[in-house]
Amino acid sequence: MSRLHSLLPIVALVTALGASAATYDAAVDWNPPNNPNGTWSYRSGSTPLPYQPSVVPLGGAGGYAPSPAWEYFLPLFWSAGGGADIYVHSYDPGNGKSATGEAALVWTSPINGKIDISGYLYYAQDQLQRSNDINLSLGGNSLLVATVAYDQHQDFANRLPLSFSQLAVAAGEQLVLTFIRSPGQPYGTVTAFNVDIVATAVPEPAAGLLMVGGLGLLWGLGRRRG
Repeated sequence: MSRLHSLLPIVALVTALGASAATYDAAVDWNPPNNPNGTWSYRSGSTPLPYQPSVVPLGGAGGYAPSPAWEYFLPLFWSAGGGADIYVHSYDPGNGKSATGEAALVWTSPINGKIDISGYLYYAQDQLQRSNDINLSLGGNSLLVATVAYDQHQDFANRLPLSFSQLAVAAGEQLVLTFIRSPGQPYGTVTAFNVDIVATAVPEPAAGLLMVGGLGLLWGLGRRRG
């Protein structure tokens, strides 16, 4: 029993050494014209959107959209960069003639492990009385369903927070944040947001056991010499 207790600190050390955390911040990581950009992808349905360096409705600024032209530019993602909030205009048939689906931000996990999610969303077209429905899912399982509207989460001060801790993920699993114009509305609207993910990898069991065995052997040799 005393040997088992003596090995517990070694097991704890192996766990600490094997776990490594990385931070993925959608606003900070904004890096056109790449899509996907590392773990992040801006999509219409399941199709990554091409970067348009000059979108007419944005006054010539750039964004991810099916096309830069009127009638074809939705869904649309854009940002000033440098860590500023990201904006998305949801799809509607009036300007989405090239669309392949709803607006979606996708994060693809590069690790097996756990993730913490934080962030926020708020309405960003205050001159119009519209709304977007929000769906956040991980691996196809819904984490959040909400509405961001002109009278609900209508600005940064009243933003909708995102907060989820220690969610298990597998490499290749996707976190999907979807923006959909609310039912009954003919047109989409704009939501501002950011998503921050802290991902901690879990060491492979075989590697962990090998480390425990090796450290245990060193512990045993040290005991004999003592």
